[in-house]
Amino acid sequence: MRGLTAAAAGQGAAAGVLGATEGRALYETTGWRTVAPLTGAVRGPDSSGT
Repeated sequence: MRGLTAAAAGQGAAAGVLGATEGRALYETTGWRTVAPLTGAVRGPDSSGT
């Protein structure tokens, strides 16, 4: 994550967005912080295949 953060910052990024289901503590050790919860949604065929 530090490498990705450094690469993005090196290209001018001032902020980043990370969506993860596991491992929040890992990202927080590299300086990331939670700003808002993330909600996922999927739209597609129902279980009958239609």
